[in-house]
Amino acid sequence: MQVNPGTPVNLDLETKSVELTIDDSFQFNTTFVDANGNSVDSATLTWYSDYGIVNETGYYQPTSVGSDQVTVMWQSLFATADITVSPGSATNITIESNLSVASGEQVPIIYTVTDRVGNLLPNQAAGSISWDVGSGYVDAVGIYSGGEVGTWRINATSTSGASGHTYVEVTPGALSSIELIAPNGSQPADEAVLLIVNWHDVMGNIAPVRIPLSNWSAEDGNFRMTPAGVEWLPRREGVWQVGVHVEDEWSNATISVSHGSVDRLLIATETEVISADAVLPLTLTAEDSKGNRWQVNGTWLVLEPVAAPWLSPTVNGAQFEGVVAGNWTIKAEYNDGNNNFSTYLMLQVIPGSLAQIILSGEGSQVSADSWIDFAPTFFDEDGNQLNDIQLNWSFIHRGSQTDRTEEMRTNEAIWYPVLSGHHEIEVEAAGVFASLGIDIKPGIAHTIRALETNGLVVESGNITSIQINATDLDGNDFGSDVTWSIPHNSVDLANGTRAGEYLVRGKGVGTHNLQFHSGLADGSISVTVLHGGVVNIVINIVKENVKTGDIIDVEVTAYDYGANKISLNPDNVHLTSSAGNFGHSTGDFWQMAIQNSGSQQRISVIYGTAQGEAFIDVSADPLRAFGDSNLATSLWAGIAVTVVMFLLLIARLRRRSREEESALDHHFGIDEPRKAADPMAGYKPSKKARAAARQAFTQMQPQMAQPQWGGHQQIPQVAPAAPLELASPSDLAQPVSPETMAVPQQIEPTQQPTQSEPEVWTNNTSDTTTTQSTELNESSWTTEQVWEWGRTQGWSDEQIAAYEMVYEESVRNPPTQISDVFEVEQKPELAEKPLEIVNPEPTPISETVVEEVVEPAPQESQTGKSDVREKGIMKAMSGTTQGEAGWYLDGEGNPSRWDIDDDGIWHRTG
Repeated sequence: MQVNPGTPVNLDLETKSVELTIDDSFQFNTTFVDANGNSVDSATLTWYSDYGIVNETGYYQPTSVGSDQVTVMWQSLFATADITVSPGSATNITIESNLSVASGEQVPIIYTVTDRVGNLLPNQAAGSISWDVGSGYVDAVGIYSGGEVGTWRINATSTSGASGHTYVEVTPGALSSIELIAPNGSQPADEAVLLIVNWHDVMGNIAPVRIPLSNWSAEDGNFRMTPAGVEWLPRREGVWQVGVHVEDEWSNATISVSHGSVDRLLIATETEVISADAVLPLTLTAEDSKGNRWQVNGTWLVLEPVAAPWLSPTVNGAQFEGVVAGNWTIKAEYNDGNNNFSTYLMLQVIPGSLAQIILSGEGSQVSADSWIDFAPTFFDEDGNQLNDIQLNWSFIHRGSQTDRTEEMRTNEAIWYPVLSGHHEIEVEAAGVFASLGIDIKPGIAHTIRALETNGLVVESGNITSIQINATDLDGNDFGSDVTWSIPHNSVDLANGTRAGEYLVRGKGVGTHNLQFHSGLADGSISVTVLHGGVVNIVINIVKENVKTGDIIDVEVTAYDYGANKISLNPDNVHLTSSAGNFGHSTGDFWQMAIQNSGSQQRISVIYGTAQGEAFIDVSADPLRAFGDSNLATSLWAGIAVTVVMFLLLIARLRRRSREEESALDHHFGIDEPRKAADPMAGYKPSKKARAAARQAFTQMQPQMAQPQWGGHQQIPQVAPAAPLELASPSDLAQPVSPETMAVPQQIEPTQQPTQSEPEVWTNNTSDTTTTQSTELNESSWTTEQVWEWGRTQGWSDEQIAAYEMVYEESVRNPPTQISDVFEVEQKPELAEKPLEIVNPEPTPISETVVEEVVEPAPQESQTGKSDVREKGIMKAMSGTTQGEAGWYLDGEGNPSRWDIDDDGIWHRTG
């Protein structure tokens, strides 16, 4: 059986204190046992050192002199040893660097001794030192004596094995003499000459030295210091003396300088201006960078081919003969063996006497704010140009001649015009004349204006013209093109046929301020745009999901060129469609009775020469447009049975209808007996219905229960001053803000004379205008529509229920009876007393405005004719504005259609 050591419980070092030198090392041993004293070898120990290096086995090497500590550790067990490290043996001899000494002089050598890691030791630690030097010598105490000039290495070795070295520079010793070494041969003027100076010392050393620039002198040129030494920079050709001195010792040298390389060529001549037929000699000269020149032989030519015969070569160069006046370019070329060089000379040949004058600017146009240089040129008989000719100037403008000689001579033939227009200019010199014509344009606008001082009035789409004139600083008045600043959607502008003319086409209606700018000036003009002719007609179908039998609103709006809305005359609007028929409602609205179903049915409108169209999709309603279906057949059968039942009951209903009519007549204050057959005569509602209707109408309008036929009457009404739309039943729940209700207004009906017109009446209520957007169903209203309409009147539920009962019995299901067609010719007189419209406190709920038009009693000649207006009250139905053309309900709830002609006369049309 094998027994392994247990858990270590003790860790210790065999050596707790060690003294070492920096050159030594030490191996630490440990005692690592368990509780029974068994040595543990399997555990890994961790070693640490504060400064030195210790590995995993405990081998230690010092790195610095001083105290150190080594620690060994295993988990919580550890042991520590103290180490004292002292310097090692002498290894290095460090000698002072940058030693310098003159030849024959001495310098001490200072050194230090260190161990291998640089720890300083006493110099004695090195033992005895031996010195070795390339030139000179070191004595026993370390003093070096300089020998030959140069840089020498000094080596030191000791008996302990330490060593070291340094370098010493030996400079020349005390001056004996100096020597300037002259260069050999001639030196080019454009190259630097290196000057060498030798120093002779008392020890016999000869060494080249650098002498400061201040110690040099020369007859020509300059000096510069370079890394190679002092250089002399010659300038001119010749033989020159150069000298240098140190203290009282001088040395001189003679140097010959020649010209340098060719830097450029020059053509040498006595003058550059010759007269015609004169001969000018030419020589070719080369020049270096220092300005030294010498004559060379090259090739000659003239750049202008016409002058080539006038140039000829000679022995020493060339010659040029002046023939034609002008500037002639002579070129010379030369090759120095390495490079090609060339040069040019401009020669001027002076012409003869004046024979011709030419002025520039013939036929040109110049601004009065600008200037023109006539740049006169002068020529002799051979065409040679002359200079410095004084001219006499004369200007002719609109028949007036002015002498401007002094002005033009002072301005050197530059003219600053003032007056616009055509000018003739004549000049004369030495009996020679010349002339030209110049057109002067006005200058930059200083003031600007529109000739239409009162502005313009133009219809939208029409064109008129604006003329803009400007005045420059010289007072010239002229038509001027300008830059415009135009309000948005006001007018369109286009250029006219002359300067400053603009064509204006009206767009947006109103008065617009058009601003314009030119040069330094600004201006404006007022343009009033009126409505123009109709150019575009738009059809807007208000209702969606249209079915046959519906009556919908169709809005027809017209616009002129500027998209301004134009009021239409309904009599001149022609609406057609395969989907149904049209009747004017109010304003821009027409009511369309849908008859035929189909998709994309065309609605056409013609207004004068303008046309428009729209397309409508109509779906078939079997209850209104019967077809061949079983449902349609059943509907027709049901209607037939209903008709038969009504015919059977007609006799009984006649008597009850007359009683009901008398009750309603009494309720609405109509005392006259009906002279004509009434369609409702056979109808007689129950007592409960009559009581509910009477109570409803009495609560709604108490004053309606009293007869008021005294020629005129006064009825309080609610009417807004501003247009108020009648909403469809789906829109009635939207509130109307109090701001939409206006102050009371007076409506004064105009009394018209009695005429024999069939069913016409007048009511001047044009002051109240309401835009309608609600579609009108020509068929009877549904229960929901009646209730919605009743709420807009402010009625209670009991009042609406009563009216619904009356409406059901008199409108939706009237008794069938034989009715005759009556022609009623009646022109009632309007009441002399105007209607008063009272504007009560507005309520937050939406309500439809209802006007009650009180008609006067019919004439005696008309009392025998039945007319719905005998009730005296007509109420506008949904989609119709009270007092305007459209559909109305009489006191019995019967609907009828009324239109107004151009004279304000009412006509029943449906």
